[in-house]
Amino acid sequence: MSAKLSRIQLSLLCAAPLSLSACVPWPHHELSAPEIIGSIENFGAPVAHVHIQLSDMLDASGHAEAKAKTLDVVADARGHFQIGPIRRFVWTSHVRDRPVPWGLSFSTDGGPLRAGWLSDPAERGFVLDEPVIAICDLKSSAVSSGIGGYQQLQGHGVCSMAVVGSK
Repeated sequence: MSAKLSRIQLSLLCAAPLSLSACVPWPHHELSAPEIIGSIENFGAPVAHVHIQLSDMLDASGHAEAKAKTLDVVADARGHFQIGPIRRFVWTSHVRDRPVPWGLSFSTDGGPLRAGWLSDPAERGFVLDEPVIAICDLKSSAVSSGIGGYQQLQGHGVCSMAVVGSK
């Protein structure tokens, strides 16, 4: 019997503590914010040229963290936009649900970003791997809501969210 550990034995020895922590070593790209297709409205009328930002990490106040990945687009003349998804390279795969704090924010006339829809930063779950439809009305009050078709995915904002094909 050899005193040296084989590569397989060494790999298993290193992986054992990670598996107990609900992580498995597996380098890959992980979805951290979904693709969003939407429109910006004001009392139902389209609003053109609104700056939209998708962020994959939020702080407790709902702002993008310094280490967040963000994507920015500008709505077209009819208020339509398409943004995302965001993916991150990670070294481990989570065996259980993980926090998924992503958010959609917008700004009109160069003003500060305001929440369109922010996922609950304390919620654990998954990021949808299918397009999400967002209808954002600037004059609406922010409300807590789920993503239509996936009510377990909760957030807060002025956008109504649904999954393509959900009822």
